Amino acid sequence: MEFFVPALDCSGRMAPADAERVWRECREGAERDRSRAALERRVYSLRFVRNGRETTATVGERSPYYEGECILAIIAFEDLYMVCGAYHGHGKIGGTPMVGPDMRPAGEDFA
Repeated sequence: MEFFVPALDCSGRMAPADAERVWRECREGAERDRSRAALERRVYSLRFVRNGRETTATVGERSPYYEGECILAIIAFEDLYMVCGAYHGHGKIGGTPMVGPDMRPAGEDFA
């Protein structure tokens, strides 16, 4: 899958320049939240176990955490992932959902 960032409402894709800016804002926000640098990876999709069930978070789809919220980016750290949504993450309303090692995450990067 080629890198993209979806529109805030998941109705399409942002223009490339806007996509780069929003991805960078998500990454920088996640780095501030964690007080450390994220990995250089650009994660497209993330499988993990949540409440005992296999769950997937994918850029451009609706969040398994906040119903209806579009996933803009998935930011990878050495020990966890942060799922950046249009509001929880990018808009900084509430906390950015985290997927830690106890949730057995497996990420798939953009090509």
